[in-house]
Amino acid sequence: MQKEEKGESSDSRGSLQAQALSKRIHYGKFVAEAKFQESPDVYEPAIRAQNSNQLMHLLTYESVETAIKQRVEAKVMIFGQEVTVGVKNEAPSVYKIKPNLVAEVYGNWIMPLTKE
Repeated sequence: MQKEEKGESSDSRGSLQAQALSKRIHYGKFVAEAKFQESPDVYEPAIRAQNSNQLMHLLTYESVETAIKQRVEAKVMIFGQEVTVGVKNEAPSVYKIKPNLVAEVYGNWIMPLTKE
């Protein structure tokens, strides 16, 4: 059965991916608000000064971001493998895309968008 026959056109998959990305970025607003509510006295000086660099620094928890990037890379290693059914293969896994590249894109592009 063709992918188009199952309702899985590349357009619909792309649309679903864009929606998921938009949702992830939108959730960043709620996370930032929760961080502000937790300690407004820390955030208010940077907000009043409109110091976006300081705000970005305050919103960034390096250990959390590192863990997220590691989780993204692990998921790509699992779900991005080339799978051959019925063949015993002791060779190292082959990936459709480099897992570390996806983690890097996520860390350098997507996570910063969640804080803007």
